Amino acid sequence: MIFWALINYVFSKNDLDSDGFFEIGIPFTFYKEYAGLYSNGYAAAGLLWKGLVADVLFIFLLFLLFFYIRRRVRRRKEIHEN
Repeated sequence: MIFWALINYVFSKNDLDSDGFFEIGIPFTFYKEYAGLYSNGYAAAGLLWKGLVADVLFIFLLFLLFFYIRRRVRRRKEIHEN
């Protein structure tokens, strides 16, 4: 989770100073904020729950995949050692 938070910080987009937007979320955007002339009524701002849930599920699936692969490698290693 700390690695994911660091990646989000590094790849966040912050153009608020130039009438742009501030966006956080890897791989799915889960927070947006608009400033100045960029703001319009059609764009969602603030915490985007769908993106947050999708990011959490994505991290959970990566976590499961990592441990599944690690378990398979360990089993193969045990089989070849015996």
